[in-house]
Amino acid sequence: TGWLDYHDTRALEEHIAALRGRGESFHMVARSRHGGYVEADGRAIGGRAVLRLRDVTGDRLELARLADRHRRASEEIEAIRALLDEAPVPLWLRNANDKLVWVNKSYAKAVDAADESEALGGDIELLDRPAREEASAARHDGKPFLKRVPAVVGGARRTLDVIDIPSSRGSAGMAIDVSEVETMRADIGRQIEAHVRTLDQLATAVAIFDADQHLTFYNASFAAL
Repeated sequence: TGWLDYHDTRALEEHIAALRGRGESFHMVARSRHGGYVEADGRAIGGRAVLRLRDVTGDRLELARLADRHRRASEEIEAIRALLDEAPVPLWLRNANDKLVWVNKSYAKAVDAADESEALGGDIELLDRPAREEASAARHDGKPFLKRVPAVVGGARRTLDVIDIPSSRGSAGMAIDVSEVETMRADIGRQIEAHVRTLDQLATAVAIFDADQHLTFYNASFAAL
């Protein structure tokens, strides 16, 4: 089976093992590494496991190609869906009527719901009404909503960077908790203000210039000087 696509090789080997071990018949279309397709038909005949392979041609070849594309797209979507469901940030999808139709586990946890089904069934919203109305207006205008807003997450007031992107069937959104960044920024601001007040009380003149020799700070003693 080394001439088959890797994933089809594994599937065929599993089918063959089930045929040999339990007599389970199977039929599948496998893709070769050269881009062709073969039909694999396995049956138990007279106590023996019989495998028949034949090339797929004509109209059946086109159907096989379409089926293979659909299968691969479904597998990719399933993998992406699983990844999004486990993402550490709240994610959601809305329909054209702005109703929630999908949320991930982080969203359910953020709104204190038991699981995603409870969050959807109860239409539990993460964002406050003003933010939702602003996001809805942007969606209906075909524009993305990008804004830092306050919200209650897990029972605590937090600051979120919200991204809500419109689509042909509704919108997709996510929220990133930036509360720690805001807290750090506020702390730095308070520290700078404290340093400025300290420098302003010095009897020694203090002046700070940037790389272009522009004056960016001076204290009261420098002004008097």
